[in-house]
Amino acid sequence: QDNTYSCQLLTSKSKMMSNSIPRNELEAIRIGAKLAYDVKNILGNKVSEIYFFTDSQVALSWCLNTEKKLRLFVVNRVSEIRRIINAITPKSDQLPIYHIDGKINTADLLTKPNAIKPRDINSESIWMNGYPWMKENLSDMPLMSYTDIQLTAQQNQSVNKECFPDIIFPNQTIVTSSNHCNSCVNRPLQQVCY
Repeated sequence: QDNTYSCQLLTSKSKMMSNSIPRNELEAIRIGAKLAYDVKNILGNKVSEIYFFTDSQVALSWCLNTEKKLRLFVVNRVSEIRRIINAITPKSDQLPIYHIDGKINTADLLTKPNAIKPRDINSESIWMNGYPWMKENLSDMPLMSYTDIQLTAQQNQSVNKECFPDIIFPNQTIVTSSNHCNSCVNRPLQQVCY
């Protein structure tokens, strides 16, 4: 009523997973997108804006880099994430997914090893009411958009591990035709008709 933001946990969901950490983080984004879809459908027009936050730069890169040729596990989840988010947010070139530092990610209270006590998840806790940054305008939140992220060499390796490599053949000559010509059978790959 006083034009300030509040923050309160409505619902949460988790899942036991045993994939790599980046794959688990991607699955967490998918679960979050499905949960946001359910909440949006229940609350209807009471929801005016929806934003997604992850502390995984690798999973964020898979979701927002449309030029990568992702492998099946990742591409299926990214496709579902993009489809769900596009269904509940205004159409835009960029999905509203942002990176947040893991140290101020509320979800990590329960998903990472922590010495949690009952008071840490009571009605006055950060788990229920969020960190102070969650009550700010989007422009004032400590977020990074995908375009601002600088991946480390190890993170790039994790991203590319789930991508098909770009195959470049030196001196490749491609002839477009509906059928291969008979002489293609014994030619080197870079001279085969396509």
